[in-house]
Amino acid sequence: MENKMKAIKCPFCGSQAYNRYGKTKDGLQRYRCLVCNKQFTEKSKPNSIKRPSCPQCGQKMYVYMKTQKFIRWRCSRYPECSTYLKIALEEENNVVLPAQSEGAYSSPNPDN
Repeated sequence: MENKMKAIKCPFCGSQAYNRYGKTKDGLQRYRCLVCNKQFTEKSKPNSIKRPSCPQCGQKMYVYMKTQKFIRWRCSRYPECSTYLKIALEEENNVVLPAQSEGAYSSPNPDN
C-alpha cells in the first residue's frame, strides 16, 4: 500500500514547510507556515486586498477594524504615527474603494 500525501503549499509564500495547527470550527485541518507564520487551510486563498501606504509617513498600514461596509487601516508606526484610513467596500465584488466622505485622518495632537 502506497502512502499518497497531498502537496500542500502555503498560499501566502508558497512554502511547503508547515505544521498542523489544529482544526477550524468547520472541521478542516489548519496549518501554520514555518516560513511566514501565517495560518491556512487547504482551501485558503491569499488575501487579495492590497495594503495601502500611510499618507503621512509612507509606511505600510495594517487592518485595524473590518466591517461589512468598510475597512479601517492603521499605520504600522502607531502610536508614533496615528494616521488611519477608512476605505469603503463595494459589496458585490468585495473590491476596496476609497471612502467618499472620509480619507486620511491623524490625531489633532501629534504627541498622541
